[in-house]
Amino acid sequence: MQNKMNSQMSTSNFGPYADSDEVKGLQEMLNTYNFNLEVDGMYGPKTRKADNLYSLYMKNNFTDEEIKKINNPDVSLRDAPIHLLEQGNKELFMKSIKNPFSLTDEEYKMAFPNAKTNAQYLSETFEKIEDKVMNYMKKQ
Repeated sequence: MQNKMNSQMSTSNFGPYADSDEVKGLQEMLNTYNFNLEVDGMYGPKTRKADNLYSLYMKNNFTDEEIKKINNPDVSLRDAPIHLLEQGNKELFMKSIKNPFSLTDEEYKMAFPNAKTNAQYLSETFEKIEDKVMNYMKKQ
């Protein structure tokens, strides 16, 4: 029973791969694209995330150079709109990570659905300023 449990436990550490050597090969390959994974043969959360992201890049026909550039350690993809890749919108994804300020309000809503557009932010800011001016005027 213990032997069977150890066997099941070790298999799950390889994710969809057959063994530790296959996972190490995957990790080494992903590292050539700047994923910066520890090559330990374990299919943990970082390897799973990198594997999934690499699959999205391939699905969206990214070149090797594009993948390396995007995964550059100096580029933060923490807030990147990965959902655009899931939708197959490579052009908007690339535009949004290169310069989010170049997006139209419509593109910005698609890329960052939970964020405010520039127009919304400015409108709210002007409302606050207007309220402060009105309150000041009432006091005079």
